[in-house]
Amino acid sequence: MPTPHIIHGDCLDKLREVPDASIDSVITDPPYGLSALTPDQVADVIGKWASGHRDAMPTGRGFMGKTWDVFVPPPAVWDECLRVLKPGGHMIAFAGSRTQDLMGLSIRLSGFDIRDSLAWIYGSGLPKSMDVSKAIDKAHGEIRTSATPITDAAKQWDGWGTALKPAIEPIILARKPLEGTVAHNVTTHGVGGLNIAASRVGDITRPVTISTGKPTKSSKSGIFGQKQQTKVVGETTGRFPPNVILDDHTAHHLGDRGDYFPRFNYQPKAPKSERPVITREDGTSLHHPTVKPLAIMEWLITMITPPGGTILDPFAGSGTTLQAATRKNFRSIGIERDADYVNLITKRCT
Repeated sequence: MPTPHIIHGDCLDKLREVPDASIDSVITDPPYGLSALTPDQVADVIGKWASGHRDAMPTGRGFMGKTWDVFVPPPAVWDECLRVLKPGGHMIAFAGSRTQDLMGLSIRLSGFDIRDSLAWIYGSGLPKSMDVSKAIDKAHGEIRTSATPITDAAKQWDGWGTALKPAIEPIILARKPLEGTVAHNVTTHGVGGLNIAASRVGDITRPVTISTGKPTKSSKSGIFGQKQQTKVVGETTGRFPPNVILDDHTAHHLGDRGDYFPRFNYQPKAPKSERPVITREDGTSLHHPTVKPLAIMEWLITMITPPGGTILDPFAGSGTTLQAATRKNFRSIGIERDADYVNLITKRCT
């Protein structure tokens, strides 16, 4: 199996060292930008992007107080991804439900075509909603020891919160503009299409049939019908891949998991066995806070990458993309600026 090429450094600097049109696909889980920026701050950054400051970023902290998550990656990063991709090459980027609009805008400004938005739906998200009633009591100097509101104002707002339970993660599917037609692009550059056959849902083979009956007309209704005669013309494995991924919990409630021919791809969050941990030199342990399931990454990689192709992940993080690429026999390049995470990826992929 091919060994991933792991590069330590800032993705924007290291991307500039990658040759033009040398990458078949990009798949990455970039920072979501889950910070508390005001609308004016967001507008200021977007204005700078539009005026030519492609790498403009605000200051602050985002997810878990991390400075790297203050905002979505700027167009300068996607500019480089566009440059290194072969014409017609696809890119998949995970995004946050609150900031997918900004992620998509940044990617669009770089010249990518947004082809679709996939949704990974799961039932295991944890609510992070503020109790409005409790906050009102606190503002009045009342510290609760139970769930019962104390002040009259708090009683009025009992049962109110500020956020919904997270249960969906958007995934942006983009493509570098084609060179000519799809047919010309795929035959010239080897990319430009989606591998539908290899990413079908389910592993049960069933026959493909067509009707062979001639149209008939009912003398009573005057409506044309079709004789129920069929002919087997081949076979197919799995359903056409949809733009929705469900976890088992959600699928069970939809009543779809036991279907003979499942309609969706079922992937729960990454299990403990897929969440690598290393020990630093000072004896403390390190794990990555955002780890995607290998099965999802393998499915997405197979969908957008030609056999034997090279995959790039500019935000390698925990190394899931790289390990998935290796397991599916693809070459891969990962860029990660945190030295500890580079060590974690190295351990995971060797």
